[in-house]
Amino acid sequence: MELIISIIIIILFAFGFYFVLKLFAKAESKDTKLNPPRATKESLLKPYLKQKSELKSSPEPKSDSRPKIDLSDVLSQPYPKQSSDELNSVKKRLRMLLYGDDDAIKRIIQSERRQSPHKSEVELYKNAIERLERDRGR
Repeated sequence: MELIISIIIIILFAFGFYFVLKLFAKAESKDTKLNPPRATKESLLKPYLKQKSELKSSPEPKSDSRPKIDLSDVLSQPYPKQSSDELNSVKKRLRMLLYGDDDAIKRIIQSERRQSPHKSEVELYKNAIERLERDRGR
């Protein structure tokens, strides 16, 4: 009877040892999936190098058929004349606010023209005056 019990214990021990080994093997395979081996510099750069070589071999993209607009010409064009009295009065007001600095007047009006290219010259001067007064807290 003791012999049968010892054989059963040995068999159970062998099966237990076998299952423990299997569990470690599964854990090891899962670990490699979670933490793959380190990639090399070449393997990381390979897709980018391939794309770069494809770009070199591809033909030049076709240029737009739309005409290019030079905004410097558009922005420097004078606007239609308005009432010269009104224009003179707003110019005089802006010059007074800027203490007679003609360069500053040109810069401010160019800035206003870039922001609102559709507005007339009188409107640009009025906007510049409003902006200066608002900024100065008047």
